[in-house]
Amino acid sequence: MLRGRFFPALLLCVSASVGVAHAGEVAHDINPPEEISVLPLLKEKVCMSCHLMDKKRVGPSLLMIAERYAEQGEDFIPVLAERIITGGKGHWGPLVMPAQNKVSQEEAQMMARWILSLEPKLHR
Repeated sequence: MLRGRFFPALLLCVSASVGVAHAGEVAHDINPPEEISVLPLLKEKVCMSCHLMDKKRVGPSLLMIAERYAEQGEDFIPVLAERIITGGKGHWGPLVMPAQNKVSQEEAQMMARWILSLEPKLHR
């Protein structure tokens, strides 16, 4: 089970790890457990080589993603999870996000839920 395998690594408060967003400040009732940060999983799956927390790198920052899709609410979680797995083109400019075939559906759902829960206004 994913929780058993990653839970110790995921127990990381967002405010302590990045100093930008607090897990308790969520958008649109997308509520992952407050003490869980998905940043270790994002690093393990090499997402952070293209996406930073609060600045554009190759791809948009995690906070930019949260801000763009804040109005979508929980309905956007499966859409974002699918984009994480299959990749995409044209959502953030001309660059292509490659498919992430080493990310499971469960991991992608967890990542999407956590990203969309970030408080997008904090990076301004």
